[in-house]
Amino acid sequence: KALASKAKRAKRAPNRLFSEIWTRRFDELVAYKKEHGTTNVKTGINQSLWNWVTRQRMEYRWRKEGKSSTMTEERIERLEGIGFRWKPRKRLHWEVEREVKRCVPQ
Repeated sequence: KALASKAKRAKRAPNRLFSEIWTRRFDELVAYKKEHGTTNVKTGINQSLWNWVTRQRMEYRWRKEGKSSTMTEERIERLEGIGFRWKPRKRLHWEVEREVKRCVPQ
C-alpha cells in the first residue's frame, strides 16, 4: 500500500511542476501586458515568452480540434481574463509604415 501511494505521488509530481511552470509563465505574460499594453509578445523583446504564448495558441487549437492538449478550461479563462487573443490581429500595412517612419531618422 505504501508503495502504491508513493507511485501515485511520483505520477502527480510532473503535473504539479508543469502547472507551476505554466503559472510562472502566465504571471510573466501579465507583467509583459502591464509594461507593453498587449499580450501579443514580440520575438525581439522576449523570445522565451513568445515561444510560450505560441504554444498556448497551439494547445488551444488542438483542444478545439479534439486532439490531446494541455489546455484546460481554467487556463482558457485565465488567459482570456487578461485579454489574450487566440488569433492575434495582423498589423495593417499603414501601421507598419508608420512604425518604420518613426524608427528612421528624418
